[in-house]
Amino acid sequence: MSKRFLKPIPSSKPPEQGEKFFGNFPHHYINVFLHLGLAFSLSMLELLWLTTDFVVGMFSFLLLSITWGCLSRHLLISLQ
Repeated sequence: MSKRFLKPIPSSKPPEQGEKFFGNFPHHYINVFLHLGLAFSLSMLELLWLTTDFVVGMFSFLLLSITWGCLSRHLLISLQ
């Protein structure tokens, strides 16, 4: 992967109130109810939206993804 995608885009001013933000996440089955995986993806998208520094947001996303994976794995093992 090119390193230019990992660098934050410098900005001369902070985002203004009401400035638009575009984000997406994969959702293959449109006709299903919201479940924990989708709720987690939406919360991570919101976390990235709230952080002004993209690198900090991506680090938080990776850290929470690892934590979520370990927690869900532990819950699945304990339910068996």
